[in-house]
Amino acid sequence: MNNLYNSIFKSAVDAIIVINHIGIIEAFSPSAERLFGYSEDMVVGQNVSILMPKKMALEHDGHLDNYKRTNQAKIIGKGREVVGKRRNGQEFKMHLSIGKAEGNEGDLKFVGICHDMTPYYLVKNDLNESMESYENLSNYEGLYIASIENNGYVTKSNKLFIESGFVNVENNFLNYSFFVDFENIIKRTLEDGFFSISKFSFKIGDDIHVIDWNFKFTSNQKIQIIGIDRTEMEEKSTLLLNAKTHDPFSNIPNINYLNLLFNDDALDLSDYYIFRIRFDSLETIKRMFDYPSLNKSVRCLYELIGGVVDHSIQLNDYSFLNLIRKTDLPDTVFFDKIISKIVFLINENHSIQNKKITFGFCDYHRASCKTLN
Repeated sequence: MNNLYNSIFKSAVDAIIVINHIGIIEAFSPSAERLFGYSEDMVVGQNVSILMPKKMALEHDGHLDNYKRTNQAKIIGKGREVVGKRRNGQEFKMHLSIGKAEGNEGDLKFVGICHDMTPYYLVKNDLNESMESYENLSNYEGLYIASIENNGYVTKSNKLFIESGFVNVENNFLNYSFFVDFENIIKRTLEDGFFSISKFSFKIGDDIHVIDWNFKFTSNQKIQIIGIDRTEMEEKSTLLLNAKTHDPFSNIPNINYLNLLFNDDALDLSDYYIFRIRFDSLETIKRMFDYPSLNKSVRCLYELIGGVVDHSIQLNDYSFLNLIRKTDLPDTVFFDKIISKIVFLINENHSIQNKKITFGFCDYHRASCKTLN
């Protein structure tokens, strides 16, 4: 039987420590050596308090004295979480179970079984951090999260999802007015397991929000909804695009704007006449409008031209390229009509006497030029 006990003692995963009635270590298992960092030779004959922080060591001596005086066990036969101390001084949490036994000569022994709680707390801390991260993520300003039944009943949602009006607070169902063709969304999600809607615009309060929606059918037979607010990103993208396609000072479209229209197939060049209006100098434009700011003068000229043509861009400081849709009128009649209208609008409030303006028209097949002095 001693061989059996010895095998258990040496092979046990948890640390086993045997002490006598005054707390002196008499046996120290291999697992205890690994846990505390001491060899058995180093601790046998030492008080078990070397394995404890100072405060716990004092409490332990009190438990032994109490048991010897009253024969009443307060901690024997019970498991509890305590703090141990390794040889290097590092403290760690462990679960301690204490039992009593008799030695060969009938003397009192105590057997302590120690289970290292460090891995448990590492996992627990990771879990807490994950939960905290999830909590922070779920309450992130631009994230809408909900879990719904197939019929639209909302089982769980974050604060922003509710505050934005996506949940009908009277019955806790999804507010269908926000989601056009909701039945088709659910059908596609159930069939494919996933469905998404990109850049969907919603009016929340007084503001328009652009949201990417993702619907996912989960293993617990719910549909998870995650909406990512792209409003700020879209606004920044618009600003960046505007910086590329417009003059930074006058905010008038430039040649990049025209290229964008054609590249996106928004325009068919064959449907338009292209004509250029060129003034002899910037000073001419400034004198025409008599504004202190040159940019304001150029902007005013652009707005006058824009009232006649379909698209106008600023080629350089004193030249504009324009597109105007073709009509059934003969070219020369049409060109003269456009020139007269532009000249009239400019001359109505701003003198163009002694100013040189050149108009050049073209389409795919012909080009003409007319200079007005």
